[in-house]
Amino acid sequence: MKNKITFLSLIMLFCLVACSKRVTDKTIQVTPKTAKEPVNIPITKIEDNLPKTPTIVNSIPKDMDSAIVVSLKRSPCFGKCPNFTIQLFAEGKATYQGGKYAAREGLYEAKADDIFIKNILNKILTIKYLSLENAYPVKGPEIADLPTTTSYVRVGNMGKRIINNFDAPATLIDFERWLETEFEKLKWVAVKN
Repeated sequence: MKNKITFLSLIMLFCLVACSKRVTDKTIQVTPKTAKEPVNIPITKIEDNLPKTPTIVNSIPKDMDSAIVVSLKRSPCFGKCPNFTIQLFAEGKATYQGGKYAAREGLYEAKADDIFIKNILNKILTIKYLSLENAYPVKGPEIADLPTTTSYVRVGNMGKRIINNFDAPATLIDFERWLETEFEKLKWVAVKN
C-alpha cells in the first residue's frame, strides 16, 4: 500500500511539473463566499518553489532503514556482456548477484558506511536523477541484442527507476559507471548457500 501511495505521489508531482510548464504568470479570478467582488489570485509555476541547487544529504532518514537506496542491474546480451545486480540498503547492507561474465559470479554481501551512502545520495541529487526520463530510448523500440541497464534510486520517500537500453544522456551513463566503480570499493564476501 505504501509503495502505491509513493508511486501515486510521484506521478502527481510529475503531472504538476508538466502542467505548470504550460502556465504563465496569469491570475485566476475567484469570488469567495464572504466577498462581493472577485479576487485575482496569481498562479505561479511549481518550479518557482523548488530549490535551485541540490540539497546536501547530511543524514539518512530513520524511516529508510530497510529501504533500497540504490540498485543497478546490467542484463545479458548476445555477446559477453556482464550480467549482475547490485543493491544498497539504507542500513548499509549491500548485495551483489553476479551472473555470466560478471566480475564475480554468485551471491555476495558487503557493508557500506554512512559516508558511502551519503556520497551516493548526494550524487543522485547533483545529477538530478529524479528529473531524467523513465526509459531510453525515449521514443522508439529497444534493441534486443544490446544490454540494458536498469537503475533505481530512492531519496526520502521518492523513488525512481530508469531503464537504459541506448541513447541515454551522458549524465546517466556516467552515473551508472560511477556507481559500478563505487561498489567495487566495497569488500565483498561470498554468501555460502
